Amino acid sequence: MPIKMGSGLFTTEFTGDKVFWLDIEETGRVVKRWVTSPEAMNKYHFNWDNIKPVYGFFANAIPDGREVVR
Repeated sequence: MPIKMGSGLFTTEFTGDKVFWLDIEETGRVVKRWVTSPEAMNKYHFNWDNIKPVYGFFANAIPDGREVVR
């Protein structure tokens, strides 16, 4: 199942344990936002079971957005 913008968590083989949230900024720009800690995952009720692996080149093509912090 593909990851839809604004609704997906992912990780890549190049980022180790880092988890990213695929999001859409208010301007409409698609970004990846690093979820910085387990506490941030829990604060925003992200589901650990919904993290999908994606290819690194996919993630590298997405600009970085603000980090998701607790």
